[in-house]
Amino acid sequence: MRSKIEKISRVMAHVILVIIIAFPVLSIITWLDMDLFTALVSQELGEEFNLSAMSMPGRIAGFFVSLFGAGLQVVGFIALRNTFQEAGNGRPLSLKSIMNFRRFAFISLAMVFVGILQHTAYILIFSMSDPEIPRQLAITVGSSEVYALFVGILFLFVSTVFASGRMAQEENASFL
Repeated sequence: MRSKIEKISRVMAHVILVIIIAFPVLSIITWLDMDLFTALVSQELGEEFNLSAMSMPGRIAGFFVSLFGAGLQVVGFIALRNTFQEAGNGRPLSLKSIMNFRRFAFISLAMVFVGILQHTAYILIFSMSDPEIPRQLAITVGSSEVYALFVGILFLFVSTVFASGRMAQEENASFL
């Protein structure tokens, strides 16, 4: 059983590595191809923006808003990858593993609020860049944010369970 968990953990560490590379690369690519980006973003923002007149400062601001969220997610996924690497090396309840999973859980929870701020910043930047739409500010919280909040809280709970398991493991080792 142990070797199966270690194998799965090693595979997951590699999958997470692909995700770590993909997040910033996709952020950069979408801002380089504005037609693709407009199509992707307009669906999510719920409004069609004409971004053909977007100024360079607007593009730079949007790029950094996008890169900030991607960077924070990368930090979280690096922590998760470290957790999988520890489990792959036969130490699923090591202090390093638990601390990294807890870091991932906190970042997952923080991403709910960062996502809301990113969404708001995008609408502000895009409406300032579109001459047909007056400047607007829209702060929205939808079912995807509620779901992400639930998942973030679930991850925090799981990290607490891991910490309790580690304490129980240390207690058992002290009796022997």
